[in-house]
Amino acid sequence: MFKNINLESIHKLLVSGALRKGWGGPICRKALDLQTHVIESSIWLFIAFLLFKYNDMMKKLNLLYHNIDIDMKGNKHKMIPTVRLIELYVSIICFVLFSQVVYYKYNISSLINLLQPCHMILLLQGIILYVDNIYSIMLTLFILPTLIGTLLAMLFPDTSGLDQKYEMQAY
Repeated sequence: MFKNINLESIHKLLVSGALRKGWGGPICRKALDLQTHVIESSIWLFIAFLLFKYNDMMKKLNLLYHNIDIDMKGNKHKMIPTVRLIELYVSIICFVLFSQVVYYKYNISSLINLLQPCHMILLLQGIILYVDNIYSIMLTLFILPTLIGTLLAMLFPDTSGLDQKYEMQAY
C-alpha cells in the first residue's frame, strides 16, 4: 500500500504548496525568507523549553490535575443532557470545519500549515467538547489565552490567499 511513497512525494504533499505561496502569504514570503522563519521558530521553542523547565511546570500541571479531580468529585460532576447534546453538536461542527481545512490544504499541497495555531485550536476545541473529563478541562484552560488571536483573525481577516471554491466564505 505504501510502496510508492518516498520522501519527495511526502515533501510535495506537505510543504511544496506552502513554500510556493509563502508561509504567511505572498507578502510574508517577500519580507522574510525560509531560513529566518526556521531560526526564529527554533529560538522561540528553546525559550519556551527553558521557561517550562525553570518554572517547574510538571509540578504545577500535576497540582492542577489534582485540584480539578477533587473539584469534579466534590461537585458530583453532572451534566444536563441538553447541554451535553449541544456540546456534541458543536464538537461535530468543529471536526467538519477541520476536515474542510484539511481538504483545502491538501488541494494546495500545504498540509504543513495544519500546524498553525488557528487550525490546532479548531481541532482541540472539537476534542474538548467531545470528551468530558479532567483533560478536557485542562485543555480548555490552556486554549483560553489563544482565543484572543482567533478573535483578532475574525475581526481583521486576511483573505488574500483564499482562492479555492467557497474557501473565503468558510473562513
